[in-house]
Amino acid sequence: MEWVLLGVVALAVIALGVSRSGRDNADQPAPESTQSGKPAAKPSPTAKPDPSLAATDQAEIDHLFAAVDAEIADKLIELLEVRLRDVIRRQVPVRSIRSSPAPSVARICFSNGVIVLAKTRASGGLIPMAKAMLSTSVTLERYDRSDEEKPPALHFVWRNGGHVEVTAVGLDQAD
Repeated sequence: MEWVLLGVVALAVIALGVSRSGRDNADQPAPESTQSGKPAAKPSPTAKPDPSLAATDQAEIDHLFAAVDAEIADKLIELLEVRLRDVIRRQVPVRSIRSSPAPSVARICFSNGVIVLAKTRASGGLIPMAKAMLSTSVTLERYDRSDEEKPPALHFVWRNGGHVEVTAVGLDQAD
């Protein structure tokens, strides 16, 4: 009796899935075929304009968001500089280099918990620093903020005269 009930439930689930997939496919237009017999690519979805907003309203909103982004960017760079000054003053060593969700960006983790997102000029630019961390202490010697339009350049050094320069992207945040 239990097997019969289980079979009926399984058939009901399968029938429900088939009917839903048929209903979903009925809403979509049939793909057009090209001369080669392959179906045409699906058209990309386009953003529908908000009918309650006029074009001038949208432009004003975009302008306000840009102003807020610019103000926040300055504050984030200031916060980064405050944290970096503390790391340099205390000579806090780097404890690890980790990958980040962003492509070509690494997380540089210091002993005091500060984590900086950084890019190198060339692929594999942090390898010498990672090798040095196996045998000696790597510290941040200075940061260079000479160009206000660019993020600060970070200069890391270690005992045998090695050094690496990276570009700070910002402080890390929870994923």
